[in-house]
Amino acid sequence: MKHALANKELIQNMFPIEHVKFAFLGNHIDRYRKINQIVSKLSSNHFQQNDKKSKPKFDLIMAVDDAVQFHKLNMKANKQHYTLFSRFTHGRILKTLQKRGAKMHFNDVKVDTADYVKMLETEQSPFEEGVNKVHFRYGIIRITDLVRDLKYWETLMGSSMMQRPIKTIIDGDPEHHIWEAHQRNLKSAVAYAALQTKDGYEERDLY
Repeated sequence: MKHALANKELIQNMFPIEHVKFAFLGNHIDRYRKINQIVSKLSSNHFQQNDKKSKPKFDLIMAVDDAVQFHKLNMKANKQHYTLFSRFTHGRILKTLQKRGAKMHFNDVKVDTADYVKMLETEQSPFEEGVNKVHFRYGIIRITDLVRDLKYWETLMGSSMMQRPIKTIIDGDPEHHIWEAHQRNLKSAVAYAALQTKDGYEERDLY
């Protein structure tokens, strides 16, 4: 049995969970596997080594009711997760970033494996022996922005991630009808793929 890389206990022990209304786990490496293969062929050995060391192993996405308050509390608990510029501006720059562009802010972090497993509150580690650090990134987006992106592909940040298999960790906000929006997102993705698929291709090529 494969143990989860992240769960509700992890979020509760690491982040201000009271503001997290929806959370899911995505595989960062799988989403860019083909791109990485191309880059590896074109890159020098030195670049490949540095590139492999720098890649997060998975994405943890959290949709929150109040991004400003989340970052305020999270910065107190996990100051080391944020850049010096974010800390210097006391998080004010994050308020701007959450309202513009992709509307999702990522923190890239490395945590000691022992501490990480302790926060998971599981008896067995999901990581292989010899892994000293857990490298992942977590993204924060307002739940209203995520729902809007699922419906209208406003930024394609959250919606494209949810078009692939995900593991739902927290699903506690029926008010925003996130799964209805997600169904619309998936139907739109299939419709777009059908329009881009050439005549004569098999159904499996659609996916």
